[in-house]
Amino acid sequence: MTHETCRMRTSTGEVRHFSFSCRVISGEPGAWERLARFREITPGRQEEMARIRAESVFTAVGEPVPYGLWVCGPDGNVLYLSASFLELVGRTIEECRHAGWLECIPLEDAAAVRSDWRRCLDMGCRCDRELRVPDPNGECRTILSGGAPIRDRDG
Repeated sequence: MTHETCRMRTSTGEVRHFSFSCRVISGEPGAWERLARFREITPGRQEEMARIRAESVFTAVGEPVPYGLWVCGPDGNVLYLSASFLELVGRTIEECRHAGWLECIPLEDAAAVRSDWRRCLDMGCRCDRELRVPDPNGECRTILSGGAPIRDRDG
């Protein structure tokens, strides 16, 4: 079985992505047939490329920031956390996904931080505050956190 992906340019100049697979099917002795499948994968490929472009922008912007950069989706789930933030809190991005980053906040601050974050998500407003974050040695570092919605053409 072979499997390939390819790009084709339409007469209007638009680039479309396709997946092509082919395999030989044996039937009666000496009789062979080929089964080929050709399908368009442009929408999925565009989403994948947009994700890759966004991640490279996040990395280029976020890595020089000493105590981190974070990007979340509209639902509040983490899309990106800079390596500097992950190093500061001694966690992996998997541990910080969903609302796991809130577990990095000391218990006595967590309710207020969670409330501010929820308000930011619900109202689509900025969320600015100082956060105390314990490092892997247990020493609390105070960082300034600022969050603002990134809107598309539809708001």
